[in-house]
Amino acid sequence: MLVELLLTREKTKRKTKQIGEEKISRSVVKAISWRIIGTLDTVIIAYFITNTFQQALTIGLIEWASKMIQTDILIIGAGPVGLFTVFEAGLMQLRCHIIDSITQAGGQLKEIYPKKPIYDIPGFPSVLAGDLIDNLEKQIEPFQPSYTLGERAETVEKLTDNTFVVTTNEGTLHKAPVVIIAGGLGSFEARKPKLDSITFFEKKGVEFMIKDPNLYLNKKIIISGGGDSALDWA
Repeated sequence: MLVELLLTREKTKRKTKQIGEEKISRSVVKAISWRIIGTLDTVIIAYFITNTFQQALTIGLIEWASKMIQTDILIIGAGPVGLFTVFEAGLMQLRCHIIDSITQAGGQLKEIYPKKPIYDIPGFPSVLAGDLIDNLEKQIEPFQPSYTLGERAETVEKLTDNTFVVTTNEGTLHKAPVVIIAGGLGSFEARKPKLDSITFFEKKGVEFMIKDPNLYLNKKIIISGGGDSALDWA
């Protein structure tokens, strides 16, 4: 009975691993397919412009090569930990590229509560979340990190040369020998109430985060939620 149970568990593990590998392979193949189609479009357009197949092919190959972002360290997450990683890596003369699903660096500190004071940063008894991110961005300016913002890291695949390829939901490919995941709580998505008409009122009086409290001065507002953020802003 015990032997049968162990064999069944082992089969389940192998099947789960196989499904995971197949899923990653399909995602990578899909991303590469998008890139091939995009490059073919570029070659066709370039041919009509240049009337020379050789030049059109060269332009297409340049575009293909430029779409595979290569770096020394790939960081998933542009929050304070991800940004400070750029500084530490820069001291060792390592180039960094950052991926984040939010359209600006800073993670939730910049996106949700930039005007909220935080108290658990070494050397700062109190600092506004947005100011902390601004200071971190100034600190890493000399190391010139590059970014893929507004895209979510979907898959990580290890290649035979021990490097990694990270593909985003938009099909952007990134390659690096080191991947650091500084994702915090994961990719940010507002927890919206299940109301059919809520999308119609978004940005028209219904907001899911407070970036600038001054916008609400002398206004009557309703805060929905019973968590710490709701209580803080109240």
